[in-house]
Amino acid sequence: MKKILLVLFVFFTAQIFAQTMTGTVFDDAQKKPVAYAIVIYANHQKIMYTDSAGFFSLPKDSLYNDDTIFIQNIGYQTISIPVMKMKDAENYFLISAENLLKPVFITACKKTKSFDINKRIGRITQYIGPGPEYKLIILAKYENNAGKPGYIHALSIYLDEPDKTHALPLRIHWYEWGVVHQQPGKELTDTNLIVYPYKKGWNSFDIPDYTIFFPAQEIVMGIEFIYSPEYYKEYAALKTSAEKVKWFADMKNRWVLGMQNVRDKSEGGFYMVNNVSTIKAYGQRFERFYIRPALKFSINVCVEK
Repeated sequence: MKKILLVLFVFFTAQIFAQTMTGTVFDDAQKKPVAYAIVIYANHQKIMYTDSAGFFSLPKDSLYNDDTIFIQNIGYQTISIPVMKMKDAENYFLISAENLLKPVFITACKKTKSFDINKRIGRITQYIGPGPEYKLIILAKYENNAGKPGYIHALSIYLDEPDKTHALPLRIHWYEWGVVHQQPGKELTDTNLIVYPYKKGWNSFDIPDYTIFFPAQEIVMGIEFIYSPEYYKEYAALKTSAEKVKWFADMKNRWVLGMQNVRDKSEGGFYMVNNVSTIKAYGQRFERFYIRPALKFSINVCVEK
């Protein structure tokens, strides 16, 4: 039997909802659906994601008259809608943010070389994530052993038991490292980068050129697992607490992220829950190790100008 590193069983008291409030989120300029936009409700306590067509559905029993719904996505301005003014089957349009970060390009470079970062992973253990209504971002610092700045052109993520039934996507985030407080600092993510792990073990993804800049010292990467409205609907259909416990115990309904052990506290993992800006660090494991997501990078650096 595999050793479970961390289990976050989340038990909800929700009932089956006979009535819902639906909506669809679009890009204001292109008039195209915005997939996996974040919908925050229940006084910031609950999270819902739009599906691939920009559609979402919220249970009316969880909407309070004095509440406000927030819709947000990377690269867009957040919009807010008072519950009292919401209409069913409404369309919502996100406007592009005006202050998007501009990528830092390596100029006048005639030759680049690829370096592998964090290629010696070591022991990997399981990390079982929570269920619907919880937005969880797991993040950690990764040192640049190349010693030169560059751009990530490939990213590998380890999953122990991917959710093949629901095909849950992952959103990639990146941040500065706060030297003073020794924790992740300002988020630098300026692109809505989503990947789909599909197998047990290492899942590798090509990253578009000049998207994620890897500084000469280190980078902080974050992984956000997304639960679709279809997934939430399946959970909401469960009638009893016993059914919900059984459903959560079935690993086909959960995602399992590979976590590596590190000895340096500054390389240990951090997490953020439900869109709250407070970043918390995972504690020490086995009296000598810290944990962080098992990620590997390949970066292109300039070696001749």
